[in-house]
Amino acid sequence: MVLPSDLGKRLRDSHDCSKAAYELSIAAGFYRLGYIIGWIPPIEVHHPEFVVSIGNSGLLAVECKKRDARDGYEQEAERFWHHLQFFLIKKMKAESLNYWVKVTGREFSLKDIEHLSEEIIAVIKAEKDGQFDSDSGCYHIEYTCLTELGGSIPMDVVNMFPRGVYGINVGKQKKGQIMSGPYTDPKLLRLEFIDDPGNRIKGLLRNLNTASKQVIRGNLNLIFIDVNISDYEKEQAEFDNMKKAIMAELDIRHRHVSAVVLTDIYPSISLNESYGWRVRTELLIQPKPIVSLPDNLRFPGDLADTHWLFGDMFVPV
Repeated sequence: MVLPSDLGKRLRDSHDCSKAAYELSIAAGFYRLGYIIGWIPPIEVHHPEFVVSIGNSGLLAVECKKRDARDGYEQEAERFWHHLQFFLIKKMKAESLNYWVKVTGREFSLKDIEHLSEEIIAVIKAEKDGQFDSDSGCYHIEYTCLTELGGSIPMDVVNMFPRGVYGINVGKQKKGQIMSGPYTDPKLLRLEFIDDPGNRIKGLLRNLNTASKQVIRGNLNLIFIDVNISDYEKEQAEFDNMKKAIMAELDIRHRHVSAVVLTDIYPSISLNESYGWRVRTELLIQPKPIVSLPDNLRFPGDLADTHWLFGDMFVPV
């Protein structure tokens, strides 16, 4: 199989390598079915990943998307956290406040940061320990006083507060006591977002909308989207709702998309401890397509359950 011209560059890019690998796995599935793959070179206009020659039916345009596991709401949380910690640390230092503060939310808005920071400072100055909901109702805050100005706490106490992805510890330590303490004027800040499956569906719909702009109008078009849930329990709980959301979207728009194949692919282990892949595919056909799928068309994830990825389908233990 001929590989895309920009593959080396993309595989070296940590932000793009998993997406490139997904595209290769789909193309490899077509190749194993005997098709000739034609990769579209990088150009400035919207275009599909590759085209496939399918005999009398002409060309099939294929676009592949892999849902970002961090999704939009995690990216929003990361931006929110970057600004929130700056404002809180600045204000806590100005007020000589040594506290553990955890902010929990489901969705985050940058416009809330300044008021939320002032609200947190006002509350913790009035009461040393507690919890409350923000004025907006969007955030829940828990806090506790660690020590007075100039005071210290042992590193064992600092380590009792998990930092997580969105956490920062600010304080002073003497040379030779790094990581062992004591920790002077400590400020331990945390942000926690509430996992919302609905946001994963929003991410998939964004993938579909973007992919829909990259296929070839008036042509036979197929879109592959990896839902990217590497957890069996979440897959079982959420996959059907994802299918319903995509079908509802296809029912009202994207008529130039002939079908969407949802996939979920991740390493797993069988009951007899053999390593392989958990592979799930679901074909979602556009109910009112401009160009319909040919009845005899074989492709990765078709209704004939075409084998398209090396490895067996394992259910995680």
